[in-house]
Amino acid sequence: MMEMLSYAITDLGNRIEIPIENLLTSKNQNQNIHRQFYKASEVFPSKPVNESDYRKLFIDIEGVRNCWLSIYEKTVHVNCLEDELSYDVNAFNHIDSTLKGEFELKGLYTVLVEFDPFDEEITPEEKQQKIDEIREKIRTKYHQNRNLCEDLINIEEIGAKPISVCANIEVENEANEEEVHAHVLFEIEKYFSPFPTFYGIKEMFAKGYTPDEIFDGPLLDNGFIDTEELAAADLRKEVRLSDLMKIIMNIKGVKLIQDISIGNCDDSEEQTNDWVICIKGDKKPILCDKSTFNYNKGVLPVNINDAEVDRFKKELEAATLEQQAKAKEDKKLDFPKGTYLETNTYNTIQNDFPDTYGIGQEGLSGRATTERRAQAKQLKSYLLFFDKILGNYFQHLS
Repeated sequence: MMEMLSYAITDLGNRIEIPIENLLTSKNQNQNIHRQFYKASEVFPSKPVNESDYRKLFIDIEGVRNCWLSIYEKTVHVNCLEDELSYDVNAFNHIDSTLKGEFELKGLYTVLVEFDPFDEEITPEEKQQKIDEIREKIRTKYHQNRNLCEDLINIEEIGAKPISVCANIEVENEANEEEVHAHVLFEIEKYFSPFPTFYGIKEMFAKGYTPDEIFDGPLLDNGFIDTEELAAADLRKEVRLSDLMKIIMNIKGVKLIQDISIGNCDDSEEQTNDWVICIKGDKKPILCDKSTFNYNKGVLPVNINDAEVDRFKKELEAATLEQQAKAKEDKKLDFPKGTYLETNTYNTIQNDFPDTYGIGQEGLSGRATTERRAQAKQLKSYLLFFDKILGNYFQHLS
């Protein structure tokens, strides 16, 4: 009896360990997993509630590479004598200073936008038209999601701070110098103005995020943005020469940096530190045309084919766009497909006892005595208690 009960309990334990998608699969298709539960995309997303959420919302708009929110400062002057308000600082000069005051309006914002690079062949008029269209999309998106008592005043293109980088770099003998130079330019531009990347659901899982973390905040059209990467893609306040050296040395094919320096492209600005350039105001650093890069293999200088450099650089940019496109296609978290395994099926353990007990489907022989038949029925009654418990467990599992 102990062996039979242990066998039944082992069967129950095995069924409990069945993958959850199989346990939740019903014989009735109308009661399967997708009808029993809400999707993560229906439960976790919310309207934007903080700066990070709004940045994600705007970066999701086509044509926006990155953006930042800043507080719009607006002073209101108060005439306490006549209960009047004015934006004009001189409006109440005729009032005694004890009867007037001022305060700053809260909840007003400016969005600073870094636009995606425009086609080189586009005309200035067409470029301005595209910028205006993107601004209107940002404003519309904001008003669809804004908090109460808040408003968006300005949408401005981020200003630029030109910086020159001059370097003499030794590359490996087998390296392609044009490809190396394309990587150097690409990585420096990413360092100057980092921008968040869109990821697919599988990539976010690979990063260690859980569904509630992945779908937290507004639901985007182009995939998911890593909140930590978004925070790191803030406006850079300084450019460090040591950072650039580390970036260049990590590029495949670079053997040695023989000499490197950074400087202001604006001659009117005095540079007081050869290792750090501070970025004042809301501006992003850009690589100016005063930058020079010289390459050599050993003691021999090498010439750079600019056309080849452009080709390699466009390939790097195209790979980024391709990754973005994949993220857009991989943003659904579907329910796993399970198999219905009839987990509620339970056959009495009495059928597994040896025939000599006489309690299985075959029963006792026709020659059994009345006493023997009574004993078999008594045993069946005793085992019925365990059958009831096991049957309940299997039914509850189902």
